Amino acid sequence: MKARGSDTNTEQDLKAELLRKVIQRGRIGAGAVISNEYRLGDSGIRADLAILGSSFIGVEVKSAHDSLRRLPKQLSAYRRYFDRVIVLLAEKHLLTTPSDLSDVELWVETARGSVIRVHGQKEVQRKSSELIDLLPARYRKNLAHGVGGNLETRAKSIRRTFEDNFRAKFGYTSSLFWSNLKDKELSKDSLRILSGYQPEKLRSEEFKEIRAAQLSKWKA
Repeated sequence: MKARGSDTNTEQDLKAELLRKVIQRGRIGAGAVISNEYRLGDSGIRADLAILGSSFIGVEVKSAHDSLRRLPKQLSAYRRYFDRVIVLLAEKHLLTTPSDLSDVELWVETARGSVIRVHGQKEVQRKSSELIDLLPARYRKNLAHGVGGNLETRAKSIRRTFEDNFRAKFGYTSSLFWSNLKDKELSKDSLRILSGYQPEKLRSEEFKEIRAAQLSKWKA
């Protein structure tokens, strides 16, 4: 992260720095599955980071360059779906935020550019049944009509299906991300690995390398 102050740190810088600190504190480990810019169903909201480990964590970052206009709507969606919500604000936003942040984990980027934790999150009971909104339509239809039992049983089935789907969708890019961290320090460039399009990009690059090797042998 840049060290000259908050006016030089972009949202991507801050996102990477917060993720680095959360990892350093042992909050998440290499088994966690991470999505960068995760769409929250049909809400029109994208979480800056969605992290599935022992709990489902949503991260929202507002740099000094960002507006807080959409923050109330964003946090409403976060509170609906995530077990834990982490918000990182540039210090200048603290006096102007339109949202009550007492029930989220709050981090602040100071005027000097460092990122510090202000307070943790109160324990909140989320409804796993809400996660059905985040599943593809075919899963939603099956779960809506094919799960018997009481509400608790249905909620557990929805949670299990959601987690399996999330891991299937983002597990590959997450494994690449964690492997990359073994050799490099986490930076905003590390977040590119978590792009949903990364597997296709990698397969394309691998194909080009294989094709080049074949042509080289043919010419020889």
